[in-house]
Amino acid sequence: FPVTIQGSNDIITIESVNTNERSTIKFNTNGTDWELGARASGSSPSNAFYLYNNATAKFNITVSSRGNIGLGNDVINPATLLHLNDGSNYAGIQMGNNDASGWTVAKETNGLLAFYTGAFGSGTFRYGTTSTGNFGIGIASPSQMLHLQRAGTDNYLKIEAYRDWE
Repeated sequence: FPVTIQGSNDIITIESVNTNERSTIKFNTNGTDWELGARASGSSPSNAFYLYNNATAKFNITVSSRGNIGLGNDVINPATLLHLNDGSNYAGIQMGNNDASGWTVAKETNGLLAFYTGAFGSGTFRYGTTSTGNFGIGIASPSQMLHLQRAGTDNYLKIEAYRDWE
C-alpha cells in the first residue's frame, strides 16, 4: 500500500542515541536484504552513510564523514574521494558504452594499471604501467621502463619535433 508523507521541514528522522549503534532502513527482497543506514562514531564504518548487503555481509557503498565514497566489496573506510574494490584485488571503471567504443581503466590483480578499449572483460589492452613503474604500450607485462609491442611490421615508435624559430 502506498504511503505519502508531506511536510515543510524534516519529514522523517531516524536517530540513534547511542554512539555504538546505527540508524537504518531495511529492504527485504527475495533472498537479498539491503540496509540503508548511518553509523555513529563508536561503530564501523565510523560516522558514515552506507548501503549494506545482508546476504553477503558486505558494505557495497560507503560515504565517509569526509565525503569519500567507497564502492564495491566492503570498502568500509574509503581512503580517497573515490575508492573501488571488487574483493579480488581488481577494480575498474567503464567509460562509454559496453561495446567497441568503450574504455576501461582497471587495476588488475597483478598490480598493473591498465587501459582497454572495447567491452568490459573482453576489450583490447592498449597500455598500462606496473607497480614497479614499467610502462607498456601494446604489452600487458612490460619488462623495461618503456616497452613497446605491436603485431605485424608497422613502425613501433614515431618521434616528431617541431620548433618555431620566429
